[in-house]
Amino acid sequence: MTDSDIQKSEAQGESKPPAESPLAPKPPAATRQPLDAFVRKVEVRSNVRVRMESAAFLRKAFGFSLLMTFGAIFFQGFQLWGFHLSEPFLNWLGGATVGQVGGLFVMVLRQK
Repeated sequence: MTDSDIQKSEAQGESKPPAESPLAPKPPAATRQPLDAFVRKVEVRSNVRVRMESAAFLRKAFGFSLLMTFGAIFFQGFQLWGFHLSEPFLNWLGGATVGQVGGLFVMVLRQK
């Protein structure tokens, strides 16, 4: 298409948008800013949702683990239905539980 053909088509009201070129200049940052803000907002919402779901799962897993530990100690203490665990295992189980509670306590205190 030559320059005269373009001028004729413009005179007739047929304006065609220029073809996209990889070398075409990008729009200034001011026009991209609302899009960037929107993308950041969506990422933050998604990140918050993932954190909330992770926290809910960890809270349930922690509660289940703590309940089972106390249950094992209770059954061991009363020797119900012949339940018996070795002494070193009970010491390890108690230490792991204290470590769990202490780790959660530190994480809660460190959040600002």
